[in-house]
Amino acid sequence: MRRLTLIALCCLSSAAVADIDPVTSAAMKANLPVLPVSAINTANREAKAESELAGRLGAAATSFPQPDVSDTKATSRILTVKPGMNEIIPMSVGHTNRFVMPFSSPQIRTTSNASFDVDGRVVYVTSSDEGRPVTVFVTEKGDSEFALSLTFVPKRMPPVEVTLKLDSEYAAHSYRPNAKAQKWETSHPYLTTLREVLRSVALGEMPQGYTVQNNPSMEGFSGCNQPGLHFDFASGQSVDGHQLRVNVGVVTNTSDQTIEFREPSCADFNVKAVTSWPYSLLEPGQRSEVYVVRGIEVPGRAPAHNARRSLLEN
Repeated sequence: MRRLTLIALCCLSSAAVADIDPVTSAAMKANLPVLPVSAINTANREAKAESELAGRLGAAATSFPQPDVSDTKATSRILTVKPGMNEIIPMSVGHTNRFVMPFSSPQIRTTSNASFDVDGRVVYVTSSDEGRPVTVFVTEKGDSEFALSLTFVPKRMPPVEVTLKLDSEYAAHSYRPNAKAQKWETSHPYLTTLREVLRSVALGEMPQGYTVQNNPSMEGFSGCNQPGLHFDFASGQSVDGHQLRVNVGVVTNTSDQTIEFREPSCADFNVKAVTSWPYSLLEPGQRSEVYVVRGIEVPGRAPAHNARRSLLEN
């Protein structure tokens, strides 16, 4: 009985389709909206572009060093950037992330609803939209010659701290005077300025306009060398002003006898002053901080030691 019913329904369906005459069929086709080929091609291109962008964001977020999400500490990274090239940086969603910019007074331009807080060279970014990219242009305030194009991708991960460094090709051209630090440095006699810089840094204070980097600049710095002592500046700090930079490192007595740290062991053509704190006389295994004040060479200006041509040159 069930089989007969099924056959009857199938026959009814076929009959219903067969009852549509050719005229009615043509009319139905005539009423269908026409979709231009150009619209189809445009839609295909947009879909392909969105797919490529999503793939690029995913690939970049995967290739960027990712921390263990079980670690609640903020993760720190160093990223070399080039103006005109977009950099994709994963960051924590719903938390504040810290980005140290290669500008003394960074300025943010964006249409994003994310929160931005600029404090000196540091930009704090917070976004609660997971997976929604935050795109920004970062420039030096009052000078838009160089701009960094950054895309932050909020993800479920611990807050990040990223120090952005300009590629060496652009670093020299991006030098901008630090007005506050310049005013502070020139408000005292030269020797007084050096003493005040060393005193302030040793006490954990920052002279006016100075900034500290936990990923120190070692360019043009050969370090210190004294038998029985080990010096570590690479994992130290650098404190930058207008024309003065203080490299902060740690000296350790690796010998089995007491050694006095000698400042001339850090001498170099660009070194202005050297001291240590809290110890200069180190017992075996004892450590102390070392402060080396160097000059920051202004791009385009010849170093002082090359400023005069030797009379012996032909």
